Amino acid sequence: MAIHFFHVADIHLESPFKGIQELPTEWQERLRKASFEAFDAIIQDAENHSPDFIVLAGDLYDGENRSLRAQRHFQKAMERLAALQIPVYIIHGNHDHLGGRWTRFSLPPNVHVFPDKPTAAFFQTKDHKVQLAGFSYPTRHLTDSFIQHYPEREADVDFAIGLLHGSEQTQTEHDVYAPFTIDQLKAIGYDYWALGHIHKRQVIHENPSIVYSGTIQGRHRKETGQQGYYSVTLSHHQTTLDFCPVATTLFETTELELAETSSIEQLIETITSHLLQQQWGEQHVLVQVTLSTKRMNWLGATTDSELQEYIREQVTELLPTVYMTQLRFNWQNELSPYFQTLLESAEVVNPPAALRTYAQQESVQQLVKEKIQALLVQRSDQS
Repeated sequence: MAIHFFHVADIHLESPFKGIQELPTEWQERLRKASFEAFDAIIQDAENHSPDFIVLAGDLYDGENRSLRAQRHFQKAMERLAALQIPVYIIHGNHDHLGGRWTRFSLPPNVHVFPDKPTAAFFQTKDHKVQLAGFSYPTRHLTDSFIQHYPEREADVDFAIGLLHGSEQTQTEHDVYAPFTIDQLKAIGYDYWALGHIHKRQVIHENPSIVYSGTIQGRHRKETGQQGYYSVTLSHHQTTLDFCPVATTLFETTELELAETSSIEQLIETITSHLLQQQWGEQHVLVQVTLSTKRMNWLGATTDSELQEYIREQVTELLPTVYMTQLRFNWQNELSPYFQTLLESAEVVNPPAALRTYAQQESVQQLVKEKIQALLVQRSDQS
């Protein structure tokens, strides 16, 4: 027999998103709704699939002084789950810590919020007794480890689950809050650790499963790809993790290397075709594109900025669900034959971009040409 629950973290309701002011109005509005829509998709999944319970591993809100609008949205979601008789176990993280000053909204009795010290809660399914343990951040900057204060596994429980919003102490990608080591978590004897804080989903240990579910909606250009939560089936023999994507707007990057094109129409057609081939589904996508190709003669005196603006306009018209937040050109012009000879003799197959750019300067090429000619003359005089 097994238990089934949702592991959700880093919801960041009402996230402001970085650089949103630079986007068209319709995309700004889409991002403002994105965290709410992603969270609503989780509640709809719960209605469709009836998990035994849901754990929310911190940073439900983006700020410590959460808005009335965001809190009411969350309250209504909890009320929907209460009507479905689905319990919810919550810890608060560094973004939504308990020390913030906000107007408190009452939550229905199916919701259990862990206090500022590690404590245990218990839930009885039809066949199993489950122990859940966790704590909420009392303040934002929590650099102390709380692992040693987690309660021991009770002897009569079938499954024990730990909730923790924090960092493995050797990681460097995020601020290290509530640090832990894998050995510390293993030693407590729980069956599953539902982690939050790191926005990249990852399983950092198996048996027991120590898991980051990631954020449910990317908040800036570095949080690329599909985002969502884990639907977890936990038995005494194995842990099954099913990733469920819920993000409505994706941040992506893509690189495209082109052979020489004959017209602006062909260039745009090739770029559009490349974007259509990406596995983005039906979501809206904010994408950074790097284009590597030769600078074609037909471009004439067109500047890079003018070309970027025109391509972006055309792609937006052809693909309304895609917006190019950035378009970079990596012009691969051929090097001067003098430089090419030097690089080949030195067995430099793929010269660095900085060297290639330097070598394309006319003054540098002229200087190298003169030096090579002088060396040839000197060698001729010596022979």
